[in-house]
Amino acid sequence: KSTQTSLDVSGSDFDQRIMQYCISKIKKNSNMDISGDNRASQKLRKEVKTSQESPTSQQQVRLEIDGLSEEFDFSETLT
Repeated sequence: KSTQTSLDVSGSDFDQRIMQYCISKIKKNSNMDISGDNRASQKLRKEVKTSQESPTSQQQVRLEIDGLSEEFDFSETLT
């Protein structure tokens, strides 16, 4: 038997992990929970997907969302 690990960084599992990371970061930094805010979640999901389109040679990517929720701007660098 062999085990195989998926290294696909553009899959929905990866998207979900990045989203959960960002939601946790927002909760920690601003004491705001956007997990129940559909509009904010859609904005975050779109930015996560867009960030994956950057060249793979880059070692970091910056997520930036103006007006994510209640006039809250979100910015995070992922490495």
